[in-house]
Amino acid sequence: MFSSALLILFTLLALVGLVVLVRYVWSVTNPEEEREELERSKDRDYDAEANKPH
Repeated sequence: MFSSALLILFTLLALVGLVVLVRYVWSVTNPEEEREELERSKDRDYDAEANKPH
């Protein structure tokens, strides 16, 4: 029982670590795309803020 819980925990940690690693490598290899997406999301946030009813 206890060992299977540990196995599940370590598997989830490994998956999260893998996702973080892949995103890090992707941002390093594609810095321009990452910056453009960041700018677009900032623009969307700004538009949403500007269009909010007062």
